Amino acid sequence: MQQATKLLQVRQDSQVTLACQVMHAQAWEWLRVEWIKDADIFCQTHIINGSLSKDVCGPQGWLSWQPPGNLTLQLNHVSLNDSGLYVCGATVEIPVWEEAQGNGTQLLVERGMRAWG
Repeated sequence: MQQATKLLQVRQDSQVTLACQVMHAQAWEWLRVEWIKDADIFCQTHIINGSLSKDVCGPQGWLSWQPPGNLTLQLNHVSLNDSGLYVCGATVEIPVWEEAQGNGTQLLVERGMRAWG
């Protein structure tokens, strides 16, 4: 698992995309993917034979999968409460159990800046 961005600073109400690269040498039939925010599961779904079974992620998020292993989480209209550490994870359930996690992306949502007049 690879997560490229370590720290992401955005303004509230903006759109954020967190990306993760799932690297797996062997073929798999059933893959569970998840995003964990501050040690709690934020979003979880299964990819069966390369197809994403669900794409909605929370009230304002979308999960997408592009073969061979690009997993992205898109959050729309982020608020200050969305700040936290986001870690992607993948577990091969079939044929052989194998787990991996990314190293995390720290999302920091800041209040909108006021223009000086």
